[in-house]
Amino acid sequence: MKTSIKTISLLASAALFTLSSLSAVETDPVGYTTVTIKGGNSISLVGIELLKAPEFTGAVTGAGASTLTVEGSDFDALLDAETSYFIDVVSGDNAGVNARLLSWSGDTLTLSDNLSPAIVVNSDIVEIIPLPTLSELFGVSGEVIEGGTALSADLILMSSPESEGLVRVFYSNGNFLDPTPGWRQVGDSGDKGNLPIYFSDGLFVFKKSAGDVDLVLSGEVKMTSSSVVLEDGYLPYSTIFPSGTTLGNSGLFDSENPENSLAGGTVFTADLILLDSDGDGQTERYFYSSGNFLDPTPGWRQVGASGDKSGVPLPSAFAVFNRNGAVSVARSPAY
Repeated sequence: MKTSIKTISLLASAALFTLSSLSAVETDPVGYTTVTIKGGNSISLVGIELLKAPEFTGAVTGAGASTLTVEGSDFDALLDAETSYFIDVVSGDNAGVNARLLSWSGDTLTLSDNLSPAIVVNSDIVEIIPLPTLSELFGVSGEVIEGGTALSADLILMSSPESEGLVRVFYSNGNFLDPTPGWRQVGDSGDKGNLPIYFSDGLFVFKKSAGDVDLVLSGEVKMTSSSVVLEDGYLPYSTIFPSGTTLGNSGLFDSENPENSLAGGTVFTADLILLDSDGDGQTERYFYSSGNFLDPTPGWRQVGASGDKSGVPLPSAFAVFNRNGAVSVARSPAY
C-alpha cells in the first residue's frame, strides 16, 4: 500500500509553486494519488489525503458553546442537507483546529466540539469542507473491493459519527431478507453508503478476495496545519498530507510539548506507530525511544531493527497503539 512516486513529485512541485505564489493563487493545488490495497486476506491502511474544495471560506463574527456565526451568510442556501462537512480554522494562532459540522441555520453553525476558546472573532478564517462518503470512494461491488455477505465480503473498518470505536462495513450483493444491494454495517441495518469519512481518520481495509487493487483519489492538497486527536487504544489515522511526511517531521512526537505528543519510552512503554513503509503488505512497528544503556541516543526506532528511523516516510495512513491516553497533536505539511 503506497502513494506513487510520480504523484508525490507532482504534488510536491504544485505545493511549492503555490507557496511561492500565494499572492496570485487563491485555491490549493489539485492532484491525485494512488493507494494500493493488498488482496488475499490482507489488511491495508488507507488514508484520504486529498480534500474536496471548500464550500465556504470566511471570517467568524461570533463564537459560542459549540456554535460559530458568520454574519451575513445564509448557510441554508450555501450547504447541502444531504452532505457531511467539517469546519477547519485556516488562520490565526489556532489554525488547524477542526470539528464536524452537525447542523446549520441561517448564519449559525453547530459543531461537534466547542471551538470558541480557539477562535478570535472578526479575525480568524474558517473553511467548510465536504467529507467524502463510503460509496463515493469505494463505489459498488467489484469496482474496488468485492461484495457478498458479512462473512464473505471484503470489510472496511472505519470510525462512524453514529457510534464509538470502529465499525465494520461491507458491500452486500443482496439476499433473501435484504434483497437490495448496497453498503451495510455488520450488526446494523439500513444503507450505509452515505457514511462520511473524516479527513483525519484512516481506514483498515480487510481484502479477503484475491488480487491487489489500486484506489485512485483526487482532490485538493491540504496546505494548512491540522490538530488531530489520537485516541486511546488502537486506531487508524490519515497522514493528511500527500507528500514529504516522515516519522521525524510528522508531529506525532514533540519532546518540547509533551502534553500534545505521543509518549516516548521503551518498546514496552512507548506509544507505537504501525505502518507499511515499503508497500509489501506487512506493517512495521515504530516508537520514540527515550534512550537506554545500549542505545543512549533518543529518537525514532523500529521494533526488531537498529538505527535511526526518523526518515521513514508515512504512507497514506498509519495506525497508533496509544497506551498512554488521548492527546491532541499538531500536524503540519512538510511542503
